Amino acid sequence: ISSLFPSALLIVGDGPGYNSLAKYLKTSTLNSEKIKMVGHQDNTMEYYRTIDVCALASYKNEGVPQCGLRSMFAETPFIGSNIGGIPEIILGNQNGISFESKDVTGIVGAIRKLQASEETRKKVIQNAKSWVLNNATSDIQYNKCLKLFCR
Repeated sequence: ISSLFPSALLIVGDGPGYNSLAKYLKTSTLNSEKIKMVGHQDNTMEYYRTIDVCALASYKNEGVPQCGLRSMFAETPFIGSNIGGIPEIILGNQNGISFESKDVTGIVGAIRKLQASEETRKKVIQNAKSWVLNNATSDIQYNKCLKLFCR
C-alpha cells in the first residue's frame, strides 16, 4: 500500500494488537517515518480533522464503530470492512465505502475511489455528515435506547 500512496499512516488507539504491531514496526523494513502510532487519545477530533481518510479494517466482530461516527461528524471520509456493526453506518457506499474483511485490494480500491473523484469525495462527506446528524448524535441514540427499554 505504501508504494501506491505516498501518504503517511497514523494509527490512533491502543487495541489488542497495539503492542505486537509496535514491535513488528520496530523490526520491519517499513519506512517508520511514514507510520506514526499515537496510542490512546482522549480527544480524537483533532486527528479526524487532519487526515484524508479514516479506515477501519476489522476482521473480527465489530460493534457500531465510534471512530466511524466521529469521522463522519468531522467530515473525514470513512471506509470500513463489512463486518459486525460497520455496515450499519456505511449505507450502500453513499456515506462511506465498505470493503471485504482482510481484503487489502478492497482497502486500496476504497482509498483510490475517494482520491480519483473530488465530486465522489464531497458527496460521501456530505451524505455522512447528514446521516450522522440525523441518526447518531448522543441525543438520538439516548432516545432510541429509551424507546427500546421502555417497551
